[in-house]
Amino acid sequence: MDVTFIGFVLAFLAFAIAINSFLIIRTAKMIEAIAPAIGMPSPLCEGTPLPAFSGSMIQTGETVCNASLVGKPGVIIFMTSGCAVCEEKKPEILRARQGAKALGVIFLVAEMDSLHAAQQDLSRTSFLSFTMTLNKKSFYRLNPTKSMPLYVFFDENGIVKASNLIGDENWTLFIEKVTAVTLPGDDSNRPTEFSDTVFSGAV
Repeated sequence: MDVTFIGFVLAFLAFAIAINSFLIIRTAKMIEAIAPAIGMPSPLCEGTPLPAFSGSMIQTGETVCNASLVGKPGVIIFMTSGCAVCEEKKPEILRARQGAKALGVIFLVAEMDSLHAAQQDLSRTSFLSFTMTLNKKSFYRLNPTKSMPLYVFFDENGIVKASNLIGDENWTLFIEKVTAVTLPGDDSNRPTEFSDTVFSGAV
């Protein structure tokens, strides 16, 4: 087969892939922009209060609600069993939890599974100590997109600072900064407050 023809075909395929990628990204941005107007669910908006909810800690049975979160900033992570991406992100979430704990802030994982199913899923992990179960109503109030794994950052007044799928720019910056809390070495660039990790630059 003619080499020139093969080169032309490869160049055409590369161009087609580039156009396809551009269209996918552009379509995703368009959907994100028009979602509120056509009634599609979107993550909680920055500056809005956390919706009313009530859950139970898996390990202790302690009730968790809006009132119990007032006074400290924090993070809620939404996961469920059977979610492959959730499983993949667990080591990263554990690292984030260690840093957040060192800063003295709230760090919770929310599971929609039944208490028994959640206990089975997390029985051999350290997640049990900071995971709560939510009924569907509360789960979807806090996570209206029903997407997972998803995070919500909130301040000490229970006001949402950011919410999206784990892995976006805000989450990545949060991980970089909060992980620095537990790393040995120079303390000069370590965050000393939770606001240094999330509320100053990450959102």
